[in-house]
Amino acid sequence: MGLVTVGRYYGEWEARGAKEELDMEGIRSVIVGDNLPAAVGELPAVALIELQVNEEDVPRARAILKSPRE
Repeated sequence: MGLVTVGRYYGEWEARGAKEELDMEGIRSVIVGDNLPAAVGELPAVALIELQVNEEDVPRARAILKSPRE
């Protein structure tokens, strides 16, 4: 089983917030590309930071990330 991207973000703080939501629900996730904005001068034209989960967790992770935040 591989990793699947469930979210793309412009800023590291946004990606970390989403990761924390998944962590609280027991879903392990990985942030990929969090150092990339520094390499391109903090001017990303696209969402460069990705949040990835194991393939079997994709449906639940997407549902959690789509639910309204309190």
